[in-house]
Amino acid sequence: MKMSNLLSIALKNLRRHRKHHIQVFFGVFLSVFCIMTVVLYSMFLNKHINTTIPDNLNCYLTYHSDDTSNNYKEECESATDIKGVGAVLGLTDISLYSMNMNSNNNMPYDFTFDNEILNISGKQYSYSHSDMLQDEYRLFSGIELFRINPDIFDLSDYLNLYYNEAFLYGSTGLNDGDVIIPEQYLILYGIPESEYESFIGKSLSIELKFPKNYTATPEYRICGIIKQECYNSFPVSLIVSSDMTDSSTYSLTYVYFENFENDLFNSAKKELDQIFNNKGNICSDYENIITLHKQIGFANHVLLIIVLILSMSFLLHLIIYLFFYINRNEMYMALLLSLGMNSKNITMLNVIEITMNSLFSSICGVLCSYLLSFNIDKYINSDKMVIIWDAKLLLIALLITVPVVIILMALISGCYVYRQCRYMSPEQLFNK
Repeated sequence: MKMSNLLSIALKNLRRHRKHHIQVFFGVFLSVFCIMTVVLYSMFLNKHINTTIPDNLNCYLTYHSDDTSNNYKEECESATDIKGVGAVLGLTDISLYSMNMNSNNNMPYDFTFDNEILNISGKQYSYSHSDMLQDEYRLFSGIELFRINPDIFDLSDYLNLYYNEAFLYGSTGLNDGDVIIPEQYLILYGIPESEYESFIGKSLSIELKFPKNYTATPEYRICGIIKQECYNSFPVSLIVSSDMTDSSTYSLTYVYFENFENDLFNSAKKELDQIFNNKGNICSDYENIITLHKQIGFANHVLLIIVLILSMSFLLHLIIYLFFYINRNEMYMALLLSLGMNSKNITMLNVIEITMNSLFSSICGVLCSYLLSFNIDKYINSDKMVIIWDAKLLLIALLITVPVVIILMALISGCYVYRQCRYMSPEQLFNK
């Protein structure tokens, strides 16, 4: 029999046995919908992680301490031995407020950018840019100072880990009284880049406009000017040596990783938290990534098992129903055999019917699961939605899912129909 004739009969059967095919539709649809919702959501999250995280993005943990007398030397030495850790850096905050507390009224002076002057070898530079740039560079309201102990921490370990050329001019050779300047401060104070190189070796101090010519810091010697992108992973600040002042308020220990691997990162964090007896804060760039990895883990290990059980129950119910329907429809098959149609044609007719039904239901299942993934993301990650329309991913899901479902349903149904027709005569089917 011609394929066109079989197709015509199949379409008539679909219309005539609507109730049967609606049940088949929902059985396939629910199975595909449940599984693909979890699979697509995990695929979306993995794609977002792989495409949004550059290979050179800094990954680190921060340990905060109010005990500035503890330099964590032993802890930092232990931290460097942990797999995946590339560098450890300790910074201690130097508070200009504490350093310049007015003994008469017990109130600090104004240390905002507008009141601060950069004095470089007697030449004064005043704040000249908008608060917009200040926000862009993630700066506080005034110049920050952090000290580092070169005997314990080497700033170049961190810089070499992530940057090929960190300095515009100068180097990390911090000695007593030296200071490293971030490029951001020079930009905010309207200093032209043509002057940068001449600053190396010159003196720097911070003065206040009010009270007039008041010097708020010791006099430092400029040893380096560092590029602005090198401050992505610790506070934008002047970096000074360890013995300049005791006016510290807190300390920060940064533990940097060579690269981000979720399992390795989680394992290392547990060890580091024990070493520092504190819970490390994950860098903001990776905090969302950690959350997404947790969602992927939950989806793959918990939700997928649940939906697989549900889908298997749907499929089992569907298969039982198909066998029941085929057995009930044996008179129709006997009629076709008596009219001269062979078992192969009858099997092909059944396969065409189930293929058309499975095609439509599986496509609907994938599309609905795709749309549900957006709503799940909107509900869970409302502040940082990560799923975006991806026609390529949808196409891949359709090209994989639809053929698998069609082949599975066609094999189950077709094999059973062929068995019934192959080994029975029309008389046996009528009698049965």
